[in-house]
Amino acid sequence: MIGKLSLGPAHAALVATADQVQVSNFSIDALDGHASGNATIARTKTGASRVRANFENFDLAGAITLLSGRVVPLTSRATGKADLSFTGTDLGTATGTLNAQLRTSEPAVGDVAPLSGDLALTADHGLFHIQLADLQTAATKLTATGQFSVEQPTSNLHVDVASTDAGELQRLFITSGAVPELEEQFRTYGIELGGRLAFNGTVSGALKDPIVSGHAELGSLIMNGRDLGSLTANLSSTAAETRVNEGRLTQANGGGAQFALVVPRTGENNISIDATLDRMNAGNLIAALPLQAATREQIGDTQADVSGTVKITGIPNAMSGMADLRSGTGRLAGEPLQSLIAHATFSGSTVNLDKFDVSFNAGHIVASGTYDTTTKFFDFKASGDRVQLERLQAFANKPGLPKIAGTAVVKNLTARGTFTDVSSYQISFDAESNDITIDGRAAGSLKLIGETADKKLNVSFTATGFLGEKAQLVTAHVDLSNEKLPAEITSTITDADLTQLLKILLPQAEATGRASATLKLSGNLMSENDQGEEALSLRGLTGTASISTLTINVAELSLSTAGPLLIDFKPGELNVHETKFTGTETNVTLGGTIATAAGGINTLAINGQINLRILGLFSKDVFSSGFARLDVNLGGTYEKPRLTGRASVNGGSVSVLLGDQRITLANLDAALVFNSTQAQIERLKARLGAGEITATGGAQLSGFSVSQFLFDIIGTNVTLSYPEGFRSTVDANLKLRGTQDIQFISGDVHVRRTEYTKNIDLAQLINQRPQTSIEEGGEFKFTQTAVFDKLRVEGRNALVMRNNLGDLVASVDLQLNGEVRDPLIEGRITATRGTLNFRNNPFEITRGLIDFPPRLNADPILNIAGQSVIRGYRVTASIQGPLTHPETTVGSEPALPQGDVVSLILNGTLSSTDTSTSVLAQSGLGTAASLLTDALINAPVSRATNKLFGLSRLEISPVIGGAGIAPTARLTVARRFSKDVTVTYSTNIASDPNQVLSVEYRVSDRISFVAEYEQGSQRNLSTRNSNYSFEIRFRKRF
Repeated sequence: MIGKLSLGPAHAALVATADQVQVSNFSIDALDGHASGNATIARTKTGASRVRANFENFDLAGAITLLSGRVVPLTSRATGKADLSFTGTDLGTATGTLNAQLRTSEPAVGDVAPLSGDLALTADHGLFHIQLADLQTAATKLTATGQFSVEQPTSNLHVDVASTDAGELQRLFITSGAVPELEEQFRTYGIELGGRLAFNGTVSGALKDPIVSGHAELGSLIMNGRDLGSLTANLSSTAAETRVNEGRLTQANGGGAQFALVVPRTGENNISIDATLDRMNAGNLIAALPLQAATREQIGDTQADVSGTVKITGIPNAMSGMADLRSGTGRLAGEPLQSLIAHATFSGSTVNLDKFDVSFNAGHIVASGTYDTTTKFFDFKASGDRVQLERLQAFANKPGLPKIAGTAVVKNLTARGTFTDVSSYQISFDAESNDITIDGRAAGSLKLIGETADKKLNVSFTATGFLGEKAQLVTAHVDLSNEKLPAEITSTITDADLTQLLKILLPQAEATGRASATLKLSGNLMSENDQGEEALSLRGLTGTASISTLTINVAELSLSTAGPLLIDFKPGELNVHETKFTGTETNVTLGGTIATAAGGINTLAINGQINLRILGLFSKDVFSSGFARLDVNLGGTYEKPRLTGRASVNGGSVSVLLGDQRITLANLDAALVFNSTQAQIERLKARLGAGEITATGGAQLSGFSVSQFLFDIIGTNVTLSYPEGFRSTVDANLKLRGTQDIQFISGDVHVRRTEYTKNIDLAQLINQRPQTSIEEGGEFKFTQTAVFDKLRVEGRNALVMRNNLGDLVASVDLQLNGEVRDPLIEGRITATRGTLNFRNNPFEITRGLIDFPPRLNADPILNIAGQSVIRGYRVTASIQGPLTHPETTVGSEPALPQGDVVSLILNGTLSSTDTSTSVLAQSGLGTAASLLTDALINAPVSRATNKLFGLSRLEISPVIGGAGIAPTARLTVARRFSKDVTVTYSTNIASDPNQVLSVEYRVSDRISFVAEYEQGSQRNLSTRNSNYSFEIRFRKRF
């Protein structure tokens, strides 16, 4: 049913006789319009008929559908008059007039085109004269003048068509099925029209077999989804032939083709073509060829400029001519191409491929042969040198296959026979490769030999090196006399070394193994596919594989079959006989059927105990102990498999290396239930350090991989060595969600205590190198793809640092975002109490803030202040600003000059010269030198002397000479007998000794006593004498 015709009120006077039917004064509402008039219709072929009618607002598209049975995507309303006389019911003999005005008030919607215009015709015994023909749509305008006849060869029309959208005309006349012959051709070759279209020419002869001449232009010719370029041509037709002259196909890059075509209207085997290609895109040529969609897809990624000539007459079965094509560098099926040369000659129905020579970046293939278009007989020969196996794999278009690489030599490949008769095929081939790799691992050598004899194709496949040094042979015999291609495949594998195979299947594991097996398969290679079509496949094979021995060893884990493993191959199913696998703390039973094609049934069951060390197969950074109980059942059909199962662990442990950190889950008690679409944690509890973690949640599964997951993890009193150098105890409430490509970590971490006790050496910081990670096999993928999502870390008085730099306690309040490897840290660390040591002087922290701005790679902002008592002076120091360039200020009570404060901090003295001016304070160079000396010399020496002699301080400080003073160095040694009594001795190593000996007794923070002896100058010109002093130092705020 195409549609329905709605009729409204109608009335008429009807008189019917044996010769005619008279309808007088009819009035009818139909096609959403109205018609009225008189009509006489003859019921004999020679009788006279006449119609005189007025019509108003008729649905033109509906009328066309009613008369032709085809839906045309246009909208238009017709109003006019018709007065026509004709013989019988044959409108081809009409005489009279027809006038119509086409109007539309509806806008264009989708592919429906609004049509408007005027049409006026006069008819004289079937010859219609166009008085006016002016029609237009939104994109197209058509005008015509002259006369036409459907049956009589008297047409003489001049037609002018101009369109800004050729696709509109395709939808109106071709896609709609209005011209069914063209619709079939357009669908077969995937033709689409686009861009501007213009035709200016004439149409003569009868319209049912027109003779068309004129000039045509098309903005874009698209075939099988590929834009071939713009097209122009001149058409010249006579009653004898149609010629396409000055045809030109122009691509966007300027290349293209010029062609001329002659198609006779009578006779046969007389079509001729003469074409010249100039930098024609090879991919466009492939798109234009009548290839199967799968073949076109395999070689679709082709890009090369082809030039040459094609001159053929007598198409299709009396051909004479030649084709000569050449291509430069580019790509063929995605593979780098150096050159391609093809030369063919045509004789009768035979195509002789004289030369086909293609050179890739690596590899060279040469072929020649013949093909008869009438008998379908073919005879081809080919050979190849340095053929890259990865290139051949690209042609296979099977992305799931392992990556095969290496070079092969095709010594000989011949094939002859009748294309439609497989039993006539005579085939022989001999190819070998000695450097094959599979997924980057050596696979030894392969040799493939085949030959037909007595209508059977015998193939032998020999592999050496991949399964050990012993050659392993697979043979196949295919019966070409039967259209179903029955085949037999047999192989005996003896004591095969599985090491290389296991490296491909389990690249993370260092696994070895041995196996012996026999294989016997038989069945038809031609079988019905899922679309119900006969296709070449292995699904029709049946037989048995018997694995007599199978042993796999991974580190300390050994797994082997308790007896022969038997597998039956059936159409759509694999039947695995029940077999036991035993090994170290492993005992698993496996058996049942596995559906491999439509109609297959699954009944596979896997039950038993598995050693958790098997997790090491997937990563060298996972260490585990204990065992898991596994119960898995695979049911359902191939179309709707149903997987159910449960895995449980009791008392196991799993350790993971992340960088140089080892995280161990001990006393693991967990159970996981799963089916075909999801996995759910039934329970999970484990010890992490001194604390406990629990987890809930699940994951959605897609096949054997996880599509997305959501886990809630709770940790209580968990202890771990993280971050590096810290010993942390935390409570955590985390949410882990995401996919295999990205994971999000959010939640809260409450830090109970995190302690850092490792000494920090400035010299080591200056000369530090990247630490070596003990993690093997690169980073975990999780650490590469996981991101923090507003992870909150807080702890009150939780951060404790006790080392050579000081003893302090701080609170943390941070938020982490971004990549786990390099997160964006936002928040604050606040020091609440403690001391920092600088040059053996303890500074009490009075203010300690470190702010982390919410910007990537932003410097932390320091705001640290401290105070210390040095030689009776209360010295204060503060550091403020970004970490990379902070500002430092110092002060003292009682107030001292800035230089003396710096000298006190660096050397513990107020002055080192007669002018009472600190030389170090006068020179930034001196200060820097003193700091470096302290870090690189004094600190290590002081630690060593403290161990050897019991000294608590030993310093060597540079003294940069002032005016008239030679540079020297000052040695200072000190011994702290208790926290309150310190004895200090210092002297210049060269020049004037200036020895100073002092004893300090510290009563409290507010009062101390100092007794000091300072040697007088030994220079002849100096007037300074030795002196003794006794000081009482106290501090009071006013």
